[in-house]
Amino acid sequence: MNEVEPVLLYCWNRDTEEVYPCPLEEWSAQLADVKSRRVARWEQGPMIVSTMFVGAVVDDSDPPLLWESAVFGVPEWTRLRDFKQRYASYSQAKLGHETLIEALLRALAKGRRRK
Repeated sequence: MNEVEPVLLYCWNRDTEEVYPCPLEEWSAQLADVKSRRVARWEQGPMIVSTMFVGAVVDDSDPPLLWESAVFGVPEWTRLRDFKQRYASYSQAKLGHETLIEALLRALAKGRRRK
């Protein structure tokens, strides 16, 4: 029988940018407070790029990848539909969010020129 790997949970103090291991109850409370976990959100029509602190480690990444950017509502031909990227730090997440928006805007512009 395969053993299930434990999920490591972390919480984030946005004011100090400290990340620390936390119990399920504390992590769940933070997870429910979307505003406290949001790094950035960009919307244009139906398209959304959202970057959040997720605080759950489901792999053996070192350092743990605790922030995630996700892309929703973009045309499939952009190759970014349902794209997700994880980061090890708040500063990486902020930069990754901006980089992802730039890549999406380039893909959209390129696609419009083809039509």
